Amino acid sequence: RKVALLEAFGTRGAITRLREILRRPRERSGLPYAMETLGRLGDVAAEEGILERFDDAPDAALTALGYLGGPRTVAFLSARLDTADPPAWTAAAAVQVFQLAPSATLFETLATRGALDRSMLDAIPAQGACTDALSRLATAPGHALRAPAIRALGRTGGPMAMSVLGGMLDDP
Repeated sequence: RKVALLEAFGTRGAITRLREILRRPRERSGLPYAMETLGRLGDVAAEEGILERFDDAPDAALTALGYLGGPRTVAFLSARLDTADPPAWTAAAAVQVFQLAPSATLFETLATRGALDRSMLDAIPAQGACTDALSRLATAPGHALRAPAIRALGRTGGPMAMSVLGGMLDDP
């Protein structure tokens, strides 16, 4: 309830209080709400504190970073995603990274691991750089992500996608 009141106030004092919640290691109950609120309020200065407490509330941190994430967030999430054993929040983090800074390298890595999902394909921005991996998914008969890959390729591939999509016209 305190965090909701602080968000409603939206003053410098309220934002300072929310940042204090981030800095207190023993603060658990209000942490996710403080993170999300700082994100909604657009407090870019809170990015570092949210990244420091990321493991304490990854879902809330991802929500907040969706509002205020920058190059530091992209580097942090990319490093966390580039591990042998991806965490449970991989899909949400990959979508976040694609929205902040599209990367063909990250997309290829996740495609190789089989860690892609529909939300990641929908997050690829127009004229994205993921044409090769999308082409492989789009032309894989029976693949669960084939239809979303075709949509993403049509939206993002530009002229390079024409040969792939044109060749699929006779494909059921």
